[in-house]
Amino acid sequence: MKRISLLLAGAAIALSASAQWAVVGAYSDPSWNFEASAILSGTGDKLSCTIDKLTGDFKIVDITNNNWDIQYGTATPVEIGETYVLDGKNGGADPANIKFAGLIQEVNFATVTFNPTTFEMTITAEADDVVYGYPTLYFTGSNVSWSAPGEGASVKCEFNESTKIYTVKVDLGEGEENVEFKLAGPGWSNEIAGGVEITADEAAVVTNGGDNLFTALKGEQTLSFNISNMKMTFGDPSLVEGSEDDNNGGETGAVSTVDVENAAPVYFTLQGVKVANPDKGIYIVKTGNKAAKVVF
Repeated sequence: MKRISLLLAGAAIALSASAQWAVVGAYSDPSWNFEASAILSGTGDKLSCTIDKLTGDFKIVDITNNNWDIQYGTATPVEIGETYVLDGKNGGADPANIKFAGLIQEVNFATVTFNPTTFEMTITAEADDVVYGYPTLYFTGSNVSWSAPGEGASVKCEFNESTKIYTVKVDLGEGEENVEFKLAGPGWSNEIAGGVEITADEAAVVTNGGDNLFTALKGEQTLSFNISNMKMTFGDPSLVEGSEDDNNGGETGAVSTVDVENAAPVYFTLQGVKVANPDKGIYIVKTGNKAAKVVF
């Protein structure tokens, strides 16, 4: 029995050693292409690679046999510098694409480290190489035959720089079934979902990734989405307006230098969550009407 166990252990080690792990995703040209992907190299339990410009939506894949049989991802949006245990393919179900948290759009010179034994992944980069911004989003769903974002009958969302609110006018049809939908960027990047019902009476909180959103509303409707607080509604856009903490209260007009200098700094995570006592990591600090990235 002991000999059999040793043989099985040896086989597992040999299988692990023969694997060729790579970061496969939307960042490469062409996208989601094995040959264009960054190969993770190293010895033992620490494999790594550095990617010049890494965008969201990627997976860790064993490309040895040129197939998707062994792949790892996570439905949890990832922060820079944090370690995540990835989910593997199980029974034919593909794991979720790996996406960045908050408003991270891309990371320059990103180092991806992966442990093929514990399936832990960490992404590190210099603070100045983390690029933030507001993505281009499109509405797509069952009412437009799930057209790829930016293609077919998908509808581009309009973005208001002042309020940080996206709006899009869509025709939900007159069918009896609920319409399922998402907001997403080209190549299915930056998917906004969460599996909740969106109504015209109140705002719902949505998430990065997750199950399709749905609504029982029919006909022409205008969807409003505030990326600062992740609230969405088909009703009055004021329902998703942010507080003073997350988008300056929607106020306009000049703020004096004295007001800015005397204002107490307020810290937020990259997902927009207010933090009283920031620990080690990357945060957004807001002082008056000014905001900047800080690293502790």
